[in-house]
Amino acid sequence: MGISQSKYSKLETGYQEPTFNELQILVRILNIDLNEILKLKEPIKPSKNSFD
Repeated sequence: MGISQSKYSKLETGYQEPTFNELQILVRILNIDLNEILKLKEPIKPSKNSFD
């Protein structure tokens, strides 16, 4: 994944949360949906951007 052993250890033990970028990489490596990692009951749905 391109992270140090120290960072991996912190992620594995729950001492540190992964960044969104790291989650995206993990999803691609494992070939799973992001919702599976986040354990969401309902899929994430895009919402209208309030800045438009």
